[in-house]
Amino acid sequence: SNDLDGGINNGNGNQDTDEGEDGDSVLHLIQNKTANFQIVVDGSMGSAITKEVKKYVNKLSNVGITVKIADDSEESVKDCEILVGDVKNHGGKYDFDEHSLGKEGYVTTRIDNKVIITAGSLNGLLAQFDIFAESTYAALIETNGKVFDFTENLESLKIQDNYSITSVSMNKKSIKNYG
Repeated sequence: SNDLDGGINNGNGNQDTDEGEDGDSVLHLIQNKTANFQIVVDGSMGSAITKEVKKYVNKLSNVGITVKIADDSEESVKDCEILVGDVKNHGGKYDFDEHSLGKEGYVTTRIDNKVIITAGSLNGLLAQFDIFAESTYAALIETNGKVFDFTENLESLKIQDNYSITSVSMNKKSIKNYG
């Protein structure tokens, strides 16, 4: 199993959404002190991001968050997930080409019931995950540990200035140069 120590999911993994105050859709990640999501981490990003995610999960151990290292198995996919890094086991629907962001670029966004946190570099990914974690802690302090909703105001995107992608195809193979 690719479970990481640090949490038992007490939630059902199924997610409901509703309209926020401004008509934006709200994703209820933590309700009644129970996590309704799992975190899936791109294992190819190295141990630094895994350690950061485990620190987050341990700090929120009372809400029961499950963490998985991404693999090719679709059976471990849950309805509501936080996808950290380049997670590919979702049939391509939630893939985000982090190379197109540049080394200094990053994105935190939502597609359906998935929150995607990725960046063009490990440092960018660590910084974006830290921002997400701090938002969680602040919301839980504000609600006495009961609620954390992902709303549009938590989304962010930065594409590195002066960044270009050159793509060439030779013998039906694509070669990309980032710079």
